[in-house]
Amino acid sequence: MYEKRTAIIPILFIFAMMLLEEKILNELKRGELSPLYSELYRPLLIYASKCLTDELSFLAEDCAQEAIYKAYKEYEQKMCPIAH
Repeated sequence: MYEKRTAIIPILFIFAMMLLEEKILNELKRGELSPLYSELYRPLLIYASKCLTDELSFLAEDCAQEAIYKAYKEYEQKMCPIAH
């Protein structure tokens, strides 16, 4: 059951990274995560809902949130490699 959830997270992560705009990156540079979340959450939720079967659709929200978190951590590691 959770294999599909696990499989979709990397896809959502890639999708999240593709959607990052310069505006969001500028906000991230200032340490502000809310623009990233507000811009990406809804599209990722819709995408995850479409990828998951009806019986697993309740996991779409978790997948979207985890993808945003991974996108932020990836950004953070690239911007501050010494701290990681």
